[in-house]
Amino acid sequence: MNKLIIAVFLIAITIASAFAINLTYATETTPTVTVDSTTQQFPSAKVGETIQVNIVVSNVQDLWAWSLTNVTFNPAILSVTQVTEGPFLQKEGQTEFLWTSNSPFLNKGMIPEIDDILIEEASTSGSGVLATISFQVVSLGTSQISFGQVIMYNSTAIANPDGTPAINVNVINSTITVGGSSNPTTAPSSNPGATASPTTQSSTSPTQSTATSPTTSASSKDGTSAAPEFPITLILAILIIAVTASTLLIAKNAKHRKK
Repeated sequence: MNKLIIAVFLIAITIASAFAINLTYATETTPTVTVDSTTQQFPSAKVGETIQVNIVVSNVQDLWAWSLTNVTFNPAILSVTQVTEGPFLQKEGQTEFLWTSNSPFLNKGMIPEIDDILIEEASTSGSGVLATISFQVVSLGTSQISFGQVIMYNSTAIANPDGTPAINVNVINSTITVGGSSNPTTAPSSNPGATASPTTQSSTSPTQSTATSPTTSASSKDGTSAAPEFPITLILAILIIAVTASTLLIAKNAKHRKK
């Protein structure tokens, strides 16, 4: 009887572990968009100087295009001077990069839109820099960088750009510290993920467009790496071994009881 209890217990533990591992893996591989932690603190920055803040993505799969709308900051602390394309999409081929460079909202602390799309039928996976925002320091202090909406599309949107569901993504707002030495803080966005249709350029203000040529390798500052692949075959092997061992124990115990 004790062997039967042990066998049943092993099966229950194996099944519960498989569910727990799969749930953890799914959570960890959801793409995240935020400000790079290495560009959140500028303790030695002075008024009038320029700082660069990197917007990064992690653990994304099959990314073809992305759009950031209503990126807000504190205009009393920072003033936007430029937004440049990061190497994440650019390393895969020619891209079309847009941002609302002449919008009147820039002086009010908001970048209405930043977009990037691969012109070629290609996509990329992993982690890296989407865009770099250059700010001029207006005064010392802290400014939260918040994302109104983040939209990402995989390669299926190439053939069906209208109405294609976006990639689910976690969005984390961050705080930029200019002067001082406080630790950076982050706050989850109230609107993670989005399923709106692709955007091209803002209708409220002119946009700046930059077409980039293909590059042969990723920049060393990109930090791009393939998303970790969980050894699902190992899980299956463990499951098979555990279930087989448990079944043999149950069969042996049943045979022993018949005798």
